Parts: sequence; C-alpha cells; structure tokens
Amino acid sequence: MLKRNKNKNGSQIMKLPKKRQPFYKRPVVLVTSLVALAAIAGGAVYAYNVTHTPKAVSNVSAQQNGKGNNVDYNPPTDAQTKAGQDIKKGKVDQGATQPSSNVTASLSISRVSQSAPGQPISVRVVVDGTTTGQCVLTFTQPNQSSVIKTLNIAASATYYTCQADIPASDFPVTGEWSLSAYVNYNNSRVSGIVNWADNPINVQR
Repeated sequence: MLKRNKNKNGSQIMKLPKKRQPFYKRPVVLVTSLVALAAIAGGAVYAYNVTHTPKAVSNVSAQQNGKGNNVDYNPPTDAQTKAGQDIKKGKVDQGATQPSSNVTASLSISRVSQSAPGQPISVRVVVDGTTTGQCVLTFTQPNQSSVIKTLNIAASATYYTCQADIPASDFPVTGEWSLSAYVNYNNSRVSGIVNWADNPINVQR
C-alpha cells in the first residue's frame, strides 16, 4: 500500500514500502531449515538400521545353530559312533598285522678264523633271500662290552655274502668270544639269529 507524506512545502510525496527479504535469504530461517533436514536424514538412517539389524543378527544366529549350512551339529547317533569305532579298530588292526618288510632272508656263518695272534679275525657269511641289506655280527664275552660289526651284503661269484677282517685290537681282551649274526633290511631284522657252530672263538690280541 502506497503512503503519501507531506513535505515542508505542503506538497505530498509518494513513499514506496520497503521490500521484504525473500524467505530463503533469511539467515535464521536457512539455518533452521538445514537443521530440520539433518534431523530428517538422521531419523531415516536410524529407521533403516533398526529395520535391517534384526535380520542380520537372525542370520548369524542361524549359522551358529547349524541352521544356515549343511553341517549337522547334533551329537552322533549310536550307529555313527559304532561305525567310527569300527573304522578306527580296522586301521589299528591293519597297522599291527602289517609286516615291517616283505623280505625274508636266511644266513649261515661259513668261516671264522685268526691265522696268528694279533692278526685280524676273518669272518665270512653266506646270505640267501635278499641282495641288499647288512649282516650284523655280535661278539660277546661275559663281563665285557659286546663287539658289534655291520657288514654290507655284496655279490660274489655264485652267491651273496658279508665278509670282513676284523682287527684283533677291536676286542677289549684276549680270550673266548661267542659270535651271532642276523640280516638287517631297511632297519628291520629279516632273518633269524644264527650262532657260529664252533663257538667260542679264541681271540688273541
């Protein structure tokens, strides 16, 4: 609405009303609007989390209870327990009856001699049933430490043998020593223990 004012001369002056500042340019209104928008956005996020969280928790609970996969978490039945025990027993029995080696060998001591005092003790053993392995010789005397020698099996002209010339100094004392031998294959004894027929042996250092 236009207002008319009189000046000092008595003439009328038309005075225009002041323009009001637009709504969106008012600082207080703008700040209030931004706060309101932020509150609305926060409420929407909270509402989303509230409506979706129970579902995720439910899925985790289902997996923990064994319902979210194919694994059966229930205690084994009597039949399942018995089947497991039978399998375990079968494995134990199989391991107990399995031979340590498929090799079965035999041997004979063909010669043990000493040509003179202080000379080596000559030993010859004939082996049958294996072409590889070792002959284990054990010399014993009461109250003395055993003298043990391990000889590799080797081929001779017509048979396999173990042979060695053992120094007399390897024996701690002079006197009568008894000799026994067996065949070793892959760290297992695969023959019986054979004693020298003419035991004891008179070893002279």
